[in-house]
Amino acid sequence: MRSAPRGFTLIEVLVALTALALMAGMSWQSIDALLRAQARNEQTAFATHMLHTTLQQWEADLNAAAETGVVSAVDFDGKHLRIARRDPVQPELGLRVVVWSLQNREGQTQLTRWQSPQLQTRAELESAWQRALQAAQSRAGEISTVAVSQWQIFYFRRNAWVNPLSANEQADAQALSAQAAAVADAARRAAAGLTGGAGLLPPQAAANSQVGLVPDGIRLQLSVLAAPAMGSAVTKDWIRPTWTPSQN
Repeated sequence: MRSAPRGFTLIEVLVALTALALMAGMSWQSIDALLRAQARNEQTAFATHMLHTTLQQWEADLNAAAETGVVSAVDFDGKHLRIARRDPVQPELGLRVVVWSLQNREGQTQLTRWQSPQLQTRAELESAWQRALQAAQSRAGEISTVAVSQWQIFYFRRNAWVNPLSANEQADAQALSAQAAAVADAARRAAAGLTGGAGLLPPQAAANSQVGLVPDGIRLQLSVLAAPAMGSAVTKDWIRPTWTPSQN
């Protein structure tokens, strides 16, 4: 006689279900950890890409800085860095005023960039230069870049990094501007026949000893909030392309 097949007892079923529940829970935790790691990696990759893009634009703006004799080529007041820049490909299109600053966006401090439309006259340049210091709401089209807690800027002059807001630096910069203005005025007097288009931007504009020249270099130090792989403290050094180590 053959015995009837024996089924699972209730205890055995409960043990099996418990084991399956534990395995499912462990699998879900592993999947959740993988998804979180992937999200963090994507966030870090985006922050790093945004930082690189921002620093490339910063360098491009400084490379295109123009000494007009109307406004400073570069000016830093502690809150705004203003740059008068030409289009490197089509300089005949005129100038733009670019301003970098720190602005609060949705409770977070971000490094922002604004640029003016193309400017063709001295009056337009002077107006845009002043508008760059107004409230951010008046600067339509301002772009947020990276989240930072603070920034610091230094100028490289006379083979040393200096604070652009210090009295000594401002005196040296004014002396250099006066020398450059004198040289420019002498050159204009020597070429007095090359006039016309009085409303247009330089070379027709007269030199002004009160406007700043392009420093030999500019150092940007950022404390990045969403720290990318390279760390939270970022330093970007820019050196004027025409500068040589022999210059003083």
